[in-house]
Amino acid sequence: MKDILHLNMYLITNLLTVYTVFKFFKIFFDEEKYQKYKISGYLLYYIITTSVYLFCHNSLLTLVANIICMFVITNLYKSSLSKKCIAVALVYGVSMLVECIVVLIGIFLKWGNMEITGLIVSRIILLIIVQILHTNTFIQKEILIPKIQWISIIVFPCGTVLLFLLLDKGDFSNNLLLPSVMILLFFNILVFYIFDKLNSEYIKSIDEKIRTNKKELEARYYMQERNVFYN
Repeated sequence: MKDILHLNMYLITNLLTVYTVFKFFKIFFDEEKYQKYKISGYLLYYIITTSVYLFCHNSLLTLVANIICMFVITNLYKSSLSKKCIAVALVYGVSMLVECIVVLIGIFLKWGNMEITGLIVSRIILLIIVQILHTNTFIQKEILIPKIQWISIIVFPCGTVLLFLLLDKGDFSNNLLLPSVMILLFFNILVFYIFDKLNSEYIKSIDEKIRTNKKELEARYYMQERNVFYN
């Protein structure tokens, strides 16, 4: 039963991993080279990595498949080869560091099921890190981020982790565990997506106002020139 549960958890968390990689690459790369292939590229990434994990049962092959797929995904963006290599190395480096820290915490706290709990907690923490970095890019563009957004970025995922740890104290054979985790992860992604969408729309509205003001100034300058020429 636990093997089936672990498999289902991996399928869910791997989706979360792909989403996290997508957000990380949005931080690194400014322009998209092949935008129309973006969805199919990330979908293929999920299918390949999941298939390698399911059929090969080899951690090293899964690691290599992830790295190769991420590097292929970087070719969807306009950037230098060195920057693409650094982006892939950072994604996997941060991911491995988070997983190691979570395992150490799990050993110290004596979690009931290290594999499942560690898998969920490490993916959520990685998503928090990437979301903070992504939100920081808006600050660099001089976009004011509300305090409630910062609080939500930290509190909501951390609350999810705590809820899952409480579930860890119970029976892992509970049929409600899997749908509960799916709902929690879905709401985490939804909250982050809404914040990013709001920030992006705010940036678009500011750019539109700047263009409108520029056109008005150009029109006024033209009228002044015309009046001067007339006089």
